[in-house]
Amino acid sequence: MWAFNMLSDSFVSLVLGVGWVVTALALLIMLEIVLLRIIWSREESRKRSSDLKWRPILSIALSGTVPKMPVLARHEQIAFLELWLHLQASVQGDGTKVLNDIAIQLGVDDIARRLLLRGGPQYRLLGIFVLGYLRDRQAWPSLLPLTALNNGNTSLRAFWALLQINGTIAMPLLLPLMLERDDWHIVDLAHVLHQERQNFSIVVGDMLPTLEPKKLARALHLMRALQVAPPVSALLALLQHQSPDILVPALRLAAWSGLDKEVRSRSGHAEWTVRAEVAKALAHIGTASDLPLLVQLSSDSKWWVRYRAAEALAELPSIGGATIESIAQGWTDQFARETVARALIEKSVRCA
Repeated sequence: MWAFNMLSDSFVSLVLGVGWVVTALALLIMLEIVLLRIIWSREESRKRSSDLKWRPILSIALSGTVPKMPVLARHEQIAFLELWLHLQASVQGDGTKVLNDIAIQLGVDDIARRLLLRGGPQYRLLGIFVLGYLRDRQAWPSLLPLTALNNGNTSLRAFWALLQINGTIAMPLLLPLMLERDDWHIVDLAHVLHQERQNFSIVVGDMLPTLEPKKLARALHLMRALQVAPPVSALLALLQHQSPDILVPALRLAAWSGLDKEVRSRSGHAEWTVRAEVAKALAHIGTASDLPLLVQLSSDSKWWVRYRAAEALAELPSIGGATIESIAQGWTDQFARETVARALIEKSVRCA
């Protein structure tokens, strides 16, 4: 009996101890939440105060009247940079120059360089954007190493800033990195390169013959996203490539460059992805004379080829919808028939 009472007391003590620990942890978590809320409220208050002070001043400056600039207080710096970037994204031409002149006058370039070197990830990104818009040449040595960071977003934004500062130098210097980094997604990279698309086309066009297959395929996909094409001579050489990873994007570019005959000649390629790309291209470059070819592709063994052929048939000029529908009725692929019917309806709506 005595032993049982001892065990019972020990168990009760253990439960009470665990209860006190859990309670203490819960109180600590609640305290942390309250502190974070206080910090957040204080930051929001500072941001509102800064916005109320600086937005009217910047708006007046953008209207053509340069007001007297107050001192940019230390506690206002981050909020001011965020406001300045927001305005930079919404103005062009003279407005950009006005904002840049104000930033230089207030020492924003120095602030951004400090953020680049000593700020956390969020503040570093802020500094990168500011220095890019300012086209700050002094920041080049600090920005260049950031393009090699493992963080894809930060490194890509650093590349963007370097393009703003000097695209002529940055493009050939960082082209190998563009073609190596899979974490720089094609869509994001195309957005960054948009203003330098012609420069990119020239630089890449010269390097295409020397690129290994993986980098060559990425370069072609990037050209496709930017809607630029290499010289015709380079395209003709690429169309001799047997790898579908190279041939498919090359066909897309060839269709833009007027190489219609070469595109059609790949319709019997052994790889179905190539045949599907030919059918897709014919939706844009096809003529009435392509009807037999598309009818042939519409009976391909691969579903995607039949699907693309169905879409292309519906887009053929000078071929009536009734003719296309009668051809589609002979198909065994119900989805392809439905695709043609839907495409014909969409075409009639566009032409109405």
